[in-house]
Amino acid sequence: MTLSRHDLENIICIACSRKFKDHYKGNGKKFNLPELMSCMFRIQGTLVADGINNAPASSSNNDLNTSIKDPNSIT
Repeated sequence: MTLSRHDLENIICIACSRKFKDHYKGNGKKFNLPELMSCMFRIQGTLVADGINNAPASSSNNDLNTSIKDPNSIT
């Protein structure tokens, strides 16, 4: 499936809830890159944060926690 520029312009940005055509500079045909990149970083940050929150605890972390000894305990 091929998307035209017109199709892309009417897609809603999930970061800021505006259409992609609203990310243009003034009345021109070029994207306002800093504005568009800030939206992309917001999306990327959300995906990374969700991935970290949903990641299962690895066994290596559990092994590390059990191998740490209390410095106040007498052995």
